[in-house]
Amino acid sequence: MRAWVSIRRGMIWLPEFGVGAVILTNSDSGSLLRSSFRRRLLEVLFDGQPIASDNLIAFAQRARAGNAERREELGGAINGEAVARLVSHYRSTELGTLDVRQENGATWFDFGGWSSEMATRQDENGVTFFTITPGVEGYEFTAAEQAGQRRLVIGDAQHEYVFAERRRSYRLLNNWSTPHKTKRRRLLAAACVAVFESVLIRRRTALPRCGRPDR
Repeated sequence: MRAWVSIRRGMIWLPEFGVGAVILTNSDSGSLLRSSFRRRLLEVLFDGQPIASDNLIAFAQRARAGNAERREELGGAINGEAVARLVSHYRSTELGTLDVRQENGATWFDFGGWSSEMATRQDENGVTFFTITPGVEGYEFTAAEQAGQRRLVIGDAQHEYVFAERRRSYRLLNNWSTPHKTKRRRLLAAACVAVFESVLIRRRTALPRCGRPDR
């Protein structure tokens, strides 16, 4: 799943007039339609000033202009040197994992449940990565390093979340997946069998002995 696009919904109930309405949208920008829908419903019911349609058009124009400005600012550009300094796997205690992958020349941040293509921007604070996939665009990750550990930092006005590199765990996984894994598994199996047999001997049971794995 490359991107998670929000579902926006709205409800309005006027039980004293026997009227209710529900609107469902499948986009973050659906909130614009939702507010105009509620306004238009009230206009029709109570002969209000008909401004909902004009407001919706103005909202849409501002949204398109804002999207165009952000796209022009990012431009889909990616800083190759900054990408080269990334590691493949990061983890945040609060937010979970972040995996970096390359696909058709593009850099993607994968969070498990959703992912996005990334662009970069350079400023006085360093390099910042931005999500640019429709539906999840605009999330900002600042590349940082502390005590030799590479990090990606995202935050809001009140919180800061750190994705720290998982280099050691990844190496351990790689080591287990090397051609030596068969030998290691056999050694582990032999150790388990030895422990099990010693327990059987101590208890003097008559249970059949387990065969040892081939060496």
